[in-house]
Amino acid sequence: GHLGFRPNVLRSLEENHRLSLRPDFEAVMAREVFRLRVRCLRVHVVGDFYSAEYVGKWARLARRHRGVYFYAYTRAWADPAVAPALGLLVGLPNFQLWWSTDRSMPAPPPPPAGVRVAYMQVAHDDLPGRRPDLVFRVGPLRRWPAKAVAGVLVCPPENGVTETTCERCLVCVVPPD
Repeated sequence: GHLGFRPNVLRSLEENHRLSLRPDFEAVMAREVFRLRVRCLRVHVVGDFYSAEYVGKWARLARRHRGVYFYAYTRAWADPAVAPALGLLVGLPNFQLWWSTDRSMPAPPPPPAGVRVAYMQVAHDDLPGRRPDLVFRVGPLRRWPAKAVAGVLVCPPENGVTETTCERCLVCVVPPD
């Protein structure tokens, strides 16, 4: 399957993409947020902002649901067709946006105020060129516990040292003080 996903996962991702294209996407998502009593929503566990129009949908959802914290990692900062629209999310008090990068990408431009940078480490000798705010490590690297890489915090639920969960940690969601 695409990116190594199992067929059932790939079908689910394709269905989510089709849903995002529907004119009633925002209404469907609003109903689900209400029905499930969502308090915190990660936009895209897999995938990214693929168009300016799609970014706008999420901006409107965040404005509509001010009591819900939204957060997203994006590589769309590198897509000239989408990057300007990301400004719709920047500065929303309930939306934490992250520029996502790794060694296969150019270094991101300095992010706007409030946007943080996450780096995906893929090898022990893979160190970010510009200091990010948070480091994630691919699965095999997690066998070697590390609270920090090059002085940068490693995702606490994934560092192999800290006993926490994403629900309790919230580093990704809450802006640093």
